[in-house]
Amino acid sequence: MSQDVYRDAKAIAGRLAVSGHVEDSDRIVQSMRYGSTGTEILMDLRAQLLRVKEHRLSSGLKRSIEVLIDRIDRAIA
Repeated sequence: MSQDVYRDAKAIAGRLAVSGHVEDSDRIVQSMRYGSTGTEILMDLRAQLLRVKEHRLSSGLKRSIEVLIDRIDRAIA
């Protein structure tokens, strides 16, 4: 499952970059690149996604972020 989360997080990061949120995109990628453990990576991704979700985003991108946050919550529960 974690590989799916990482794949989806990378896809969201790409969509954020295309929509002009390059710094947010970079933070998401850095969370995956520099985290030490799977749990640390998931917790940091969750925090980044929660913050980004509050930006003005397309409804589709916002929904993708919400779905990924839910999947992360289930993974770390």
